[in-house]
Amino acid sequence: AEKTPDKTAVVCGDKSITYSELNKKSDEVCRYLIEKYGYKPCIVLEAEKSIENIICMLACLKAGGSYVPVEPMWPSARKEYVSKNANAAAILEPTELALKTADSSVAIDQKYWNPDSMAYAIYTSGSTGNPKGVAIAQYAVCNTILDINRKFNVGENDVIIGISSFCFDLSVYDVFGTLCSGASCVILKNRTNLDEYSEIMQKYPVTIWNSVPQIFQLYIDNTESKSNSLRLALLSGDWIPVDLPKKAKDTFENVDIISLGGATEGSIWSIYYPIKSVNNEWTSIPYGYPLANHSMHILDFKGRHCPVGVNGEIYIG
Repeated sequence: AEKTPDKTAVVCGDKSITYSELNKKSDEVCRYLIEKYGYKPCIVLEAEKSIENIICMLACLKAGGSYVPVEPMWPSARKEYVSKNANAAAILEPTELALKTADSSVAIDQKYWNPDSMAYAIYTSGSTGNPKGVAIAQYAVCNTILDINRKFNVGENDVIIGISSFCFDLSVYDVFGTLCSGASCVILKNRTNLDEYSEIMQKYPVTIWNSVPQIFQLYIDNTESKSNSLRLALLSGDWIPVDLPKKAKDTFENVDIISLGGATEGSIWSIYYPIKSVNNEWTSIPYGYPLANHSMHILDFKGRHCPVGVNGEIYIG
């Protein structure tokens, strides 16, 4: 906000917001949260795809607190369960919350900004029972985001297409990977609408794509337009078909494809593999190398390291 105040931070539909505006509006909502709930509030946010939601996420963090996204279509009983389980102060609707203001004398005290504090919690849909939450600390998610941005030189000239639901942790990188690098994020409102993908890809020089492999493949299989602007495809969350990298190169001439993996508990991703080429004998893409400050172990049922070539369980450190 200080370095590039007039740069577009986020675009969603026909709306956009600059870094300066985003900073100012999130400060206003932050003061409201402090005034109403005190410092370090945990706020459940209905996860609509909007600029207002990003304002509210930032406001929660600026108040030294955390946010917990829930799908708007979840039954109210499920939202209430999540709110109670997360010990949240309130369930709030971002479009309304983003309009809130407070006395400008309310201080935003940075002593409550603690690396060990929870930044967000991701809950499962709970289709087979009560939703289960994974709480992620500030230092852990910052480690992942900063490492990805360092490894792949993400900066002010990048445009990230925000595909994932805010209830899915890939969205954490879309939002905060953008905001801590000075890039721009274009939010996709309906991830099942292929026309919207095409519209965004043609209207903006999108440079970074971050999604599960199936969505990337679906777009490639259903588009005839080529793009030279896309330089990075971050694919994670599921099996990557071995023929997808070649298909991607046919559509996006300059794209580098990165396989990422891990667990939500490991702060979005823990392991990566740049797919430079695919060996004809491969039946899968290699899992790769640990991200910064992570380690990967293959252990047997007694917790001992397995020799090379021996099957075991993957442990993330």
